[in-house]
Amino acid sequence: MFFAFFVGLFLVWLPCLLTFYPGGIFSDTTNTIAMAKGATPIDNHNPVLYTRVWQVLYAIGGALKFNEYQIFFSCTIFQTILMALAVSYFLYSLYRKGFSKFIILISTLYYGAFNLIHLYVASIWKDTPFSAVFFCFSVLLFNIFWDNNSEKKLMDAKVIIIYSVLAYLISFSRNNGIYAFFLFTFALLCYFIIKKDKKLFRYSLVISIVLVMAFSIIRGPVYNYLGYNSDDKVESYGIPIQQICYIIENDGNVSKSEKEVINNIMPFDEIHKSYCPLIVDKIKWNPAFDKNYLNDHNRLFLRTYLKIVVKNPVKAIKGMALANEGFWDISRQTYDAYVNNTMFGITEYKNFDLINEKLGVSLKELYSIKHLFSSALFAWIVLGTIVISYRRRKGGVFMPLIPAMGIWITMIIATPLAYSLRYVFPLVLMIPECIAIMIAPINSDRDVARNIL
Repeated sequence: MFFAFFVGLFLVWLPCLLTFYPGGIFSDTTNTIAMAKGATPIDNHNPVLYTRVWQVLYAIGGALKFNEYQIFFSCTIFQTILMALAVSYFLYSLYRKGFSKFIILISTLYYGAFNLIHLYVASIWKDTPFSAVFFCFSVLLFNIFWDNNSEKKLMDAKVIIIYSVLAYLISFSRNNGIYAFFLFTFALLCYFIIKKDKKLFRYSLVISIVLVMAFSIIRGPVYNYLGYNSDDKVESYGIPIQQICYIIENDGNVSKSEKEVINNIMPFDEIHKSYCPLIVDKIKWNPAFDKNYLNDHNRLFLRTYLKIVVKNPVKAIKGMALANEGFWDISRQTYDAYVNNTMFGITEYKNFDLINEKLGVSLKELYSIKHLFSSALFAWIVLGTIVISYRRRKGGVFMPLIPAMGIWITMIIATPLAYSLRYVFPLVLMIPECIAIMIAPINSDRDVARNIL
């Protein structure tokens, strides 16, 4: 069954790949390509792990005499295989747990018929492979926390290895993935403390300490030594910058000394010209924005920020609410970074409709986006599932969704863009998982729970 799911999904997604050959290439992609080719220094703004994947693809492509477009398409195939493996793992888990054919069919149709998923599979950026491994990690947790007996899998060496590998992949394939994993680690330890399961707590504690320390050392001292952590502080301070700009734009209470600090980063008249409540890029990309001053005086900036916020709490909340509104307001969404069938081919690398070239029929219209789904919609569904499943079963069935909450929280507190579904695309993949969790039997013995619904 697993192989059938895998082949079926790959074949269903393949026409989209051929329609937008070699795949959607964006500015982030071109930056990673430049690092992989050695044209620019490697840094972790675009994850080092993702750049290494590109280096391997270029090495393989060079050995096989591929042209650059064929190398790009090999990346598209690679991430399509990853996504098909992750989704097949979930569908096969439903099958093994005795969910009805109807639930499995509906779930399969969701992945096969929802054209937004097709477009993300064809989009060559870090978010697609990250979403695949993130979903795979969630499905692993779905199997571990299915019932009390299955939780003992956390003491199995094979499961520990798989858990550790997936934890590494989500922590290093996108920069906020590590915070999602740390949040889950904290929730995992709290869960076993509350449950009073000393043996599983000890196993989880040892695993967690090893992984958290290893990941922190790699992302900290090791990356610093290799020069990978050269990212500007502005990348972490998007929301604070937006809050300060909102307060300034709305005549908030800012002292003379505070104005001097802000003015050293960016003159007030330039703030008035460039400030946009929904995106920090117009500020940080303004030529007058002094990144070096912010990097060298980041502690001074944070102290100044806290003083301004304390004096202007309402305006600070409003500024933050505007800066991340796409992640909490289900009624709002824009085309900003929302993948659609007219978004590809915007860089120097163009797309080719191979199906139209060979058969004279274009399938592009099948992938047109006729309705925009809010990023917040998927986040609230996941949160609602956590609440409902906990109240229904009082067990750990909600635990597979905790990492998704980590992704959402990082967007709420640090997003550079108010609307960007790609930042929370893993949550889109998890909707059928949410349904499965909500309808799972209440009794603890899952072995006898066959043909669920």
